[in-house]
Amino acid sequence: MTVSEALGDRLRQLRKEAGLTQDRLARRAHVNDSYISLIETGRRVPSPEVTAALAAELGCTAEYLLYGKAGIPVQYSVETRNASSRRLLRPLKRPLAGFRPGDKVEYRQSGALLMITYIRRVGESAVPRQ
Repeated sequence: MTVSEALGDRLRQLRKEAGLTQDRLARRAHVNDSYISLIETGRRVPSPEVTAALAAELGCTAEYLLYGKAGIPVQYSVETRNASSRRLLRPLKRPLAGFRPGDKVEYRQSGALLMITYIRRVGESAVPRQ
């Protein structure tokens, strides 16, 4: 079995366990349902962004979806200190699901650089003050 076939099998299994059709998962992950079919049959490997979106919808890590490595289902919340940062981060929330607390992520938009220096698990105490 190839890596892409194994990934497809994991995606199909997780999707079915979640009670989702290919169409419903595709809409939730903002991709075409035929793309989900191509991934599940091992004919496509999703981009990192699509992998993160699929993992977030299926309640697993991107690492588990790609490689089958055991992981705890995770959800992350982004803490920001001002409204403009929250607006910039809104489109990032779903793709961030594959990252771990303490990871650093660079995000560029309109020439501005925004550095996320702390990611916490939902339910953890607030961001530590530096």
